[in-house]
Amino acid sequence: MKYPHPIDNATNNVVVTFYDYSEQENGSEVFINSIKVKVEYNGNEVLTFSYNGTLEGGISFGSTGDSFNFKLATEVTLAFGQFEVYSYEMINATSSTQMNFAKELTVKKAGSRIYAQIADMSVAFNENQTADIAINAKQIVYDLEFRMTVQGNSEELDSNQDPNQFIQMSLYKTNGDKVGDFIFVAEGNDWVVYFKFTNGQQVKAEELMPNLANELEMFFEDLMTEGSL
Repeated sequence: MKYPHPIDNATNNVVVTFYDYSEQENGSEVFINSIKVKVEYNGNEVLTFSYNGTLEGGISFGSTGDSFNFKLATEVTLAFGQFEVYSYEMINATSSTQMNFAKELTVKKAGSRIYAQIADMSVAFNENQTADIAINAKQIVYDLEFRMTVQGNSEELDSNQDPNQFIQMSLYKTNGDKVGDFIFVAEGNDWVVYFKFTNGQQVKAEELMPNLANELEMFFEDLMTEGSL
């Protein structure tokens, strides 16, 4: 595809190229396995995009119930200027008793990572209609690394039990130095998140670092949404 920029330019100085396309049939649907795109402006490459996907098995719908038996993974890389954005997501539903999820979002500037979300999650289904949930996740913002592990039963996580039994959250520097832990403190009928420094000092997380606290809340909600699929 060729077009002028700006629109009144005398020549088509922007070229968009689509290539390395492949696909597979999955029942009556078509699944894209790969595609690449590059954008050139005045002969210079200014943006690249690549997508790779794999799908094994499938999903079937019937009068006796729906059947899930698939593994889906997608990988996207977008590069422009000094920036590169990488995204990976995987869902493994090939077992009738367990589902596994993995995801990563990484942003680099001039080759250095400035932001990342990386998580693995498993949900094991029990006969009593509950599920055992395990999450290992981290979020990196420049030189800070938030780490979280969740281990518990869905009933326990949905109860008013002490969340410190099931959820561990810590803050590190990317060089490995520990800054402190996030802990839950009972205040009235609520559990309030505090940050506990390695020297023992405790401060409400939202007062100490409101922006980071909001980021972590959205990160956790995103993981829970992913798991509910």
